[in-house]
Amino acid sequence: MKKTVLTIIAIASTSFFNSCANSENQTTGQRFASGVLMGAALGAVIGKQSGEAGKGAVIGAAAGGLNGYATAPNR
Repeated sequence: MKKTVLTIIAIASTSFFNSCANSENQTTGQRFASGVLMGAALGAVIGKQSGEAGKGAVIGAAAGGLNGYATAPNR
């Protein structure tokens, strides 16, 4: 149950923060990298609350990377 909640929160948080970034001048790689970093940070913070900071960081990084790639502008 905790893992499911952590995953949902990590995806929602990285989606929110990643979509707020200025993406006009960012490449897909830059968008992916920023998503990974933001997701890992948010996931670690959220995971720490449940005693699983490492797992939270990994889940957050994966969610953030996928979100960054998916929301990158097509060129």
